[in-house]
Amino acid sequence: MGKKIQYFSVNAICNKLKEPKCRALPPFHAFTGSDTTSQFLGKGKKSAWEAWNSFPGVSEAFVSISQHPFEPLEIASPDFQLLERFTCVLYDKTSPVERVNELREELFSKAKHTMEKIPPTQAALLQHSNRALYQASIWTTSLKSEQRAPLPEGYGWTKVASDWKPVWSLIPEAASVCRELLKCGCQTHPQCSRNCKCRKAGLSCTALCKCGGSCQDL
Repeated sequence: MGKKIQYFSVNAICNKLKEPKCRALPPFHAFTGSDTTSQFLGKGKKSAWEAWNSFPGVSEAFVSISQHPFEPLEIASPDFQLLERFTCVLYDKTSPVERVNELREELFSKAKHTMEKIPPTQAALLQHSNRALYQASIWTTSLKSEQRAPLPEGYGWTKVASDWKPVWSLIPEAASVCRELLKCGCQTHPQCSRNCKCRKAGLSCTALCKCGGSCQDL
């Protein structure tokens, strides 16, 4: 720290943590935020470590990732379900909820949390988990004489031109979904009334509307 140097005994730390937790450290580090993986907003390593102590069962998922590198997770995967529960504990240690979508609704509606302070959606968490798995897999296989890592495609990444970009979610953005569901009951043709729901939302009418979406702006 600055000009001060302090030495730590790696062996002593390993002996205290025990082997399973040591093997779980790379996936834990990748999942909770590293140089190449994103971090949950406002949730640093201290918060993540406390959540791990509150829900030690997630160690099973971290160890499994280290022992079975490059095996993508799915929503139904037991390891992902443990990671999802760990994420819920990270945001609310007192909640018995095991699914992030349920906790999002609970925190947003009852606790009045802002969108930035609630957990990611299940779809977004799955992509994040696979990015963390990919990075942890590279770390845990780095001692192999010939490391053969697959391309990041399918692990929360996609290639755009010559760059790799993160896939945040496979479900439509809320704005897109709302646009698809919003409809008005205006019947005046070819111009909708000034009380048109679509006009008030700053959107164009669609085929769902009474006007059929063929109206013109006033």
